[in-house]
Amino acid sequence: FVVTKNYISVELSINRGNKETNEKIFDVLYSARNEIETDFGHELTWEKLEEKKSCRVSYRMENVDITDCDNWEKFKEFQCDAMV
Repeated sequence: FVVTKNYISVELSINRGNKETNEKIFDVLYSARNEIETDFGHELTWEKLEEKKSCRVSYRMENVDITDCDNWEKFKEFQCDAMV
């Protein structure tokens, strides 16, 4: 689970300790992007993170105000539902 000032998300972080290995894993997953997103039911954010060693695939809710406690239940449901 990730919570920032601007978005909340759930993500898969690919970090096997080696940038080349991480990118190979990412590329295999990315090649199946359509099938993965169809099975998941939503479009995902795919980030190779060229400037870093790791790669990331995430599902985000953008433009949120995490200080608005009236929405905390909605945020929690978004993240928990995405992980199931």
